[in-house]
Amino acid sequence: MDQFGVTHGQGWIRRCQSALRSSKYLLNISVLLSIAFMVFVYSIKGNWLQRGVSTSSVNPIPESGWYEAEPVSGNNDGRRTEEHGGVHEYRAERTMNTRTLVQLMADQSASPTFSLLANVTQHRKGLPNYYIHGLRSGMGEDYAKCNIAFVHLHKAGGTTTKAVLRKVRRKARMNEVKMSNRVTTSEFDRFLQKGRTPKPTLFCGGFSFGICDVLHKRPCSYMTVLRNPYDRIISSYFFCFTKYSSRLCGPVRPKDVSITAWAIHQGSHFFNLILVHPDTCRNDSSSDEYVKLYQDHTKDIIQYVHRHEDTCWFRQKALHKEALTNEQRRALLHYILDNLENWFAVIGLLEDYRVSLELFGEAYQMNFTADYSVPLNTGGARVKEEDTTIKQMKIDLLNSAEVREALYEDIMIYEKALEIMKLQKEEYSRIKNIG
Repeated sequence: MDQFGVTHGQGWIRRCQSALRSSKYLLNISVLLSIAFMVFVYSIKGNWLQRGVSTSSVNPIPESGWYEAEPVSGNNDGRRTEEHGGVHEYRAERTMNTRTLVQLMADQSASPTFSLLANVTQHRKGLPNYYIHGLRSGMGEDYAKCNIAFVHLHKAGGTTTKAVLRKVRRKARMNEVKMSNRVTTSEFDRFLQKGRTPKPTLFCGGFSFGICDVLHKRPCSYMTVLRNPYDRIISSYFFCFTKYSSRLCGPVRPKDVSITAWAIHQGSHFFNLILVHPDTCRNDSSSDEYVKLYQDHTKDIIQYVHRHEDTCWFRQKALHKEALTNEQRRALLHYILDNLENWFAVIGLLEDYRVSLELFGEAYQMNFTADYSVPLNTGGARVKEEDTTIKQMKIDLLNSAEVREALYEDIMIYEKALEIMKLQKEEYSRIKNIG
């Protein structure tokens, strides 16, 4: 029995109905319609939604060299071979998956958890990419007055970005809401009831994706900063080596595992954040049963400790691994790839951070670069290691088929982000040349 999908699909409906009863104090048509829409979106019985949505037939993943920095065994030119995987391998697998998200939802044997996640994913709300769609659609002014949700990917410049955002939002007199592990569910419930913000608000944290679904009246947008997945894994390994009590580390200590086991443990972190469901973070969540199953299935690879098993990101990962099939995960990934530019107003890259800040500033009409000095979290917690150790770690990661599978979704998302960044920069240059 897929208890999570059944319980929490029904739970969202009950909370929406409760919000409807409380609306007697806010009797206006827009609020009632908004609540009705939420019931519609989060229903797991959404077979009538199976209209002709399909992934793009044009492969969006460009040839890229970001993964070629280090040589791989058996190949001394720094390029990965077909045997070890790479863009060509990913392309082949992408084209092999012929069933779309909608087609898989039509499968009567699909689990309630998949139906719930697929239904929600298909109905994400938010302003589209400012540079690719927003300006050309005449929506440019909406970005200067919207709610902003920063989806914080850990070890990708997030600490620095949050510091910049807080300075910017104070100058703009915006409210701030933290979307952290402990408060995510309560904040979603609060704004599901309210349905709006009194003024432009900054939502900040790793679990902020999805908040725009429950906000109405005021435009809402997402922004994020991504990083080369292999570099992010190495960075998180060193961070947790000395700060293993952080919830980011989950129930694993780096000193107990290899870098490859650590990568498998962390997995495709951003992919899981995009599929976040706030009920996963509830203290009474039935997703705990999936945590136990996942740990039991991976105990021969990963050495666990009894700490932070209930952290939201680890629950989320375990739920996806145990309740979704590989085909369902691939279909969700392909849908995400096709819609990143429709969901995120701006996507930044840590490898091009200064330009990323300029892109944020232009889109939101705020000066991000004026409040940026030096990174706040540049690795002070890192164990002092020689460059050769880092290089060997990267080689080990690149040579591991298990790691490539664990990071597959984030690798594909990063490849798509590189393409989006190129388009953003081209449009930004055009704007500046006109100005």
